[in-house]
Amino acid sequence: MNTYNLAALDDKEFEAFAVDLIGREIGVRIERFKSGTDKGVDGRWFITETQEAVVQCKHWIRSGFAKLLSEMKKTEKPKIVRLKPARYILITSVELSRHNKQALLKQLAPYVLSERDIYGSEDIHDLLARHPEVEKRHYKLWLTSATALSHIFNNAIAGRSAFNSTKITEKLPLIVKTDDLEDARSLLSQRHVIIITGVPGIGKTTLAEQLLIELLADGFELIYLEQNVSEAELPLLTDKKQVLYSDDFLGRNILEALERKFDSHIVGLINRVCDDKTKRFLLTSRTNILNQGKHLTDLIALNKIEKNEFEVRIEKLSRWDKARILYSHIWHSKLPDATLDELFKDKRYRTVIDHRNFNPRLISFITDSDKAERHGVGGYWKYVTDTLENPKDIWAHFFDAQLSQECRDLVYLVVFNSRSIAEAALLNSFRESRAIVAGNEGKVEHDVTVALKICVGSVLNRLLNPKTGHVEFELFNPSIADYVYGSIRNWAVYRRYFAALRSRSSLRSLVQLKSARMVDEKAYRAILDTLAEAEAERGHIEPDSYAVELAEMLVEHDGTRTKHLQLIHNVVNGVQFALCGDCYLNLMWLTTNCLAFGLVEDPIARATELVGNLDAWAFTYDDASVLANIIRELPEIGREAVENVARKHVKYLWSEYVSEYVRDADVLDEIYSEDQFLEASKLLRDSVSDALVDTGFEFTPQEVTEICSNVNLEVIAQRNIDRSENSSDDSYVPPRREKDGQDEMIDDLFERDERRSAIS
Repeated sequence: MNTYNLAALDDKEFEAFAVDLIGREIGVRIERFKSGTDKGVDGRWFITETQEAVVQCKHWIRSGFAKLLSEMKKTEKPKIVRLKPARYILITSVELSRHNKQALLKQLAPYVLSERDIYGSEDIHDLLARHPEVEKRHYKLWLTSATALSHIFNNAIAGRSAFNSTKITEKLPLIVKTDDLEDARSLLSQRHVIIITGVPGIGKTTLAEQLLIELLADGFELIYLEQNVSEAELPLLTDKKQVLYSDDFLGRNILEALERKFDSHIVGLINRVCDDKTKRFLLTSRTNILNQGKHLTDLIALNKIEKNEFEVRIEKLSRWDKARILYSHIWHSKLPDATLDELFKDKRYRTVIDHRNFNPRLISFITDSDKAERHGVGGYWKYVTDTLENPKDIWAHFFDAQLSQECRDLVYLVVFNSRSIAEAALLNSFRESRAIVAGNEGKVEHDVTVALKICVGSVLNRLLNPKTGHVEFELFNPSIADYVYGSIRNWAVYRRYFAALRSRSSLRSLVQLKSARMVDEKAYRAILDTLAEAEAERGHIEPDSYAVELAEMLVEHDGTRTKHLQLIHNVVNGVQFALCGDCYLNLMWLTTNCLAFGLVEDPIARATELVGNLDAWAFTYDDASVLANIIRELPEIGREAVENVARKHVKYLWSEYVSEYVRDADVLDEIYSEDQFLEASKLLRDSVSDALVDTGFEFTPQEVTEICSNVNLEVIAQRNIDRSENSSDDSYVPPRREKDGQDEMIDDLFERDERRSAIS
């Protein structure tokens, strides 16, 4: 039998669900009433013209039976006596024994006719087994059921994903089913792809996670894209329900994404998923970053990415949506009564709901007990208003005044790493960064142990990566990184943290910060110098992927290339190409630049070894132009032999993936019948011939024809027919809805008749 997490529901959600369930069980339509003081009635129906029956719901799951019995005796019994119902049904989330039901019956007689009219937690589960249709009508109940959670966890793990489903499911009790969720779900169902955009902190990731959790519960397998979109191409299986997810898919640095051919990969996957009923693709991006992408790359612009865009804007939330978001956070918060009284005093909740800076992230801050309790009851409302008025400063006092330097060091390391970091790597990086100033190993170990205990739950999250089985750390909230970046004035001071990390993700973070003009040229050069000096101290240790990426950055920068020639020389000549599959593009760019500056000892031998590893790498036809750059830099003697091998490999790739190119580039989208095949063949040859020129290699007309022969025009025509039948209008217009929640509705929602006693 399925089990359910009733604690995930707030009192209003429990009431709606419980009345629905009882109605299905007794076979009558039960009237419900608006939120507010219920005077003992959550639902009613009429047995006869004059005989009224009443349902009362008590969501006291955290209070226990003793408080429930006391409340029923002191508060509810007088209401029942005034009502004099012909029948009274009590349904509660509290677990009830036979003795408990007898005690309640004794207090509520003669209006409760028998113990059968008293339903506890166990009875609710039994009724849901008899009426499973009720589960799906109550969104949060379904998502937090044991069956749904089992699907969520299993499908996330089966997808070989580092996606943390445990962390996401912990947020489910706070979910509010807004119009945005309904509209986004509709767009995803129609297009199969959705790109959720918006400003930082507006709720893009939360909305994406809601959609994702629904899909996992519905049997979709997850493929989580962290770095390289091409990683997703291999696990895609025909006729298997799969969902791809990429959070902040263009990152902070659109230029780096485009340099790595990220635009063609992403557009290719979008086109593929749009045509496949068994696939879904969820992406998030900051609005300004995606707009830059549209201006900087024809691929994103020409493929009309905007058809799949869904922008999250706070003005799209109705007052009623905002009210329910705030109420849900209050209900599930651990703030004491006296503190929460400050929100209800003089209906201050209206001030929060109507504030110009309202967003879900800020609501989670002002209802977080760990942060709020530092201000005391008297200072809580000021904390709320200060947070709303100055959202950028929410971490300032806590970070600067309440964290030790050891704690701040840990945060800096996680922030500069720009992604979650394994526990062992974080501890080693802390030791490296602290050893410079501490010089006492025992003190360093003590400091990091104490600092981690303080940081976890306040500024860092500790989690288990299901993909690796290792413990990792990530920021408690993304806004911590925003605060850290905004508070730093002299980046050169922080170079030791980057050196201590020695991670490729920290190198990319540094490049992104420079591209965003947060790190100036002088500081960037100083940090690179420190990284190079630290790497040189490693001596004769064989270069790895980190060394390759660092050397690439050094050789591309005029201010560091000459200074660190020896290190660059050692890396490009000492690295084993066979071990560089995870950074093959960095290695190819490094080789190209080092050939240009004469730093490669035996260019022909090195290039021969490189092209010999292409089969082992995830090398794609999009990467051919980088390979051509290497060939052009080779000396004439010996170049032809290397070029022939490289050219043969490029031709093979194009022969294998030319159908993918046709789909991604929309070359034959207007071909529907055999009558058009002659025209299609010419169009195909012309398009492929032009694309092959961009690879930097020359191919004969006969070779172009051979490559094009791998395209099945009948399959293309049928795909176009199917696409035409499945899509009507190019534009998606969400349904119009009333957006104004009235004060009376909101006040009724926040009515405190019994709310606090029920959860205390």
